[in-house]
This record gives sequence, structure tokens and C-alpha cells, in this order.
Amino acid sequence: MKNSSWHAAQWSALAACVTAGVAVLAAAFAYFQVREARNLRRDQAKPFVVVDIQPSRASMHLLNLVVENTGTTIARDVTFEFEPPLSSSLDDYDVAQTTLVKDGLPMIPPHRRHEYLFDSAIQRHDSGLPMRFDVIVHYADKDGRKQEPLRFPIDLSPLYGIQFVEEKGLHHLAKSMDELAKAAKSWTHLGGLRIWTRDEDAYNNRNRDERTLTGSYRHLGKKPSPEVLVWIMTFPPLRALVGSLLDWWRNKTSRPEK
Repeated sequence: MKNSSWHAAQWSALAACVTAGVAVLAAAFAYFQVREARNLRRDQAKPFVVVDIQPSRASMHLLNLVVENTGTTIARDVTFEFEPPLSSSLDDYDVAQTTLVKDGLPMIPPHRRHEYLFDSAIQRHDSGLPMRFDVIVHYADKDGRKQEPLRFPIDLSPLYGIQFVEEKGLHHLAKSMDELAKAAKSWTHLGGLRIWTRDEDAYNNRNRDERTLTGSYRHLGKKPSPEVLVWIMTFPPLRALVGSLLDWWRNKTSRPEK
């Protein structure tokens, strides 16, 4: 009986140990889950500054240096290291000496995209200038904590030799509106707007009179009737008289000779 009682106590202690072990494992698992979730939220809240060289949306023959913060928080103290140093084939344009390249940007808000003219794709192709760059981006998060530097390889060679379709955007719309404004200036006269209008009834009457005078409507290549006859046809009595005379003449000329 004592032996049996001893075994029950042993099993009870073992169950308690197992329960405690499971609780410890569950707590450790929950701790690691919370830590991973916290790290994930922290990573998702980090700024992420991307640097690239892309064709301009204004013209595929222009190259822009693009700096964008694709993260969800602000990036501070953003600086760049280019290997080799940036160079452009454009005259009187030393991109390496610009404030952007030399000093960087004090901050970039989330999802902010900066585009700067870099070079002409046509001129650069035959200039002998480098086609490949490595850029290292240094920056801090919103609290000023330094982030791990990011390295981006930039290769311009794949941009050459490919076909592209130019997409019309806001730049082209603004350009078209500017051209329209310039054209509209030529339509004005003495401070007013010169407008050409057409009276539909007058146009139809002219076509009717033309048919009465010539036997057919106006068409391309057909010589118009004399203006004096058209003017006469604007008076109903004269129109009836001229119409009768023309009908008589056409009937006479259309009769076969005996």
C-alpha cells in the first residue's frame, strides 16, 4: 500500500515538472514571437533610401539621377559615395560638384522621390565615360540612429540597344498647353479674339443655290458660281426667275436634235 502511494506522489511530481516545462517553453516561444514581431515592426518602420540612374519621363534620351525614400519613416543625414565619381558629358555641368553629391540631403520624407538631371544618353554613349557606378548610401532614422549603409550597383549599359515606347505624361500635357497658349495669341486682334463662324442655314442655302445654278452641289475641284449670281439668288423673286430660265435652258439643250 505504501509502495503504491509512493508511486502516485512520484507521478504527481513528474506531471508538475512537465507542466512547468511546457509553461517555460510556451513563455520562451511567446517571448521570441513578440521579439520577432517587434523587430519586424521596427524594420518596416525604417527608412530605405534607394539611388539609381533612370531615363527621364520627359524624354527617354535624358538620364536622371533618382534618390527615393521607399520606407515609411523619414530618413535623416543622407550622404552618398560614388565609385567612380560621377561625371557627365553635358557641357559646363560637373555633377560631382553639386551640393547633392557633395553634401547629400538633410532629410528625405517617406515616399519622397527626387530626380536630378544627370546626362544625355546619346552624348554619353560615345563619350568614353564610365557606364557603371557603385553608390553607398549613408543615413539615419527618424531618431538619428545610424543605419547600415546600403550599396547599389548602377549599370547604364542595359539601357542601350533596346526599343521603348514613349509614354505621354504631365510634362507633355503641360508642354501642349504651353504651345496652345502661344497659338491662341495669334488668334487675337486689337485685344479681342478673332473667331470664324459658319451660319449653317446660309451654308445650306448656298449649296441649294449652287445646285440651282449649276445642276450639282459644290464639291472639290468644281469651280464656284460667280458671286453676282449667288447674290441674285438671295432674293426669292429673282431666284424663282433665274431658276425658271435655267430649267428652260437645260430642257432645251437636253432635247435631241431632229
